[in-house]
Amino acid sequence: MRTPVRYALRFTLAVAILTLLSLSFPTRTAVHGPYVSALGDLTAASAFAAPACENKFCMRNAQGKALCQTSPGTNCIRRKGGALCGYTTC
Repeated sequence: MRTPVRYALRFTLAVAILTLLSLSFPTRTAVHGPYVSALGDLTAASAFAAPACENKFCMRNAQGKALCQTSPGTNCIRRKGGALCGYTTC
């Protein structure tokens, strides 16, 4: 086998081993001190819609009747046969 190919295979194997080792150990816990970044413990949170979110917004038509139109992140509320119209965020 040629020498450059051997070096490439060794390098790839070393990277694979280091990657597996780094994945097998847990991440460090938060460290408190004067030289710690304020953003160090931030993580991205998952965004989930509420289970009862209709994704509809309340509007009135020309006759004044309440209609629910598609709008992300809101719930349409109609009361008294469409006489009262409102929405809540979800």
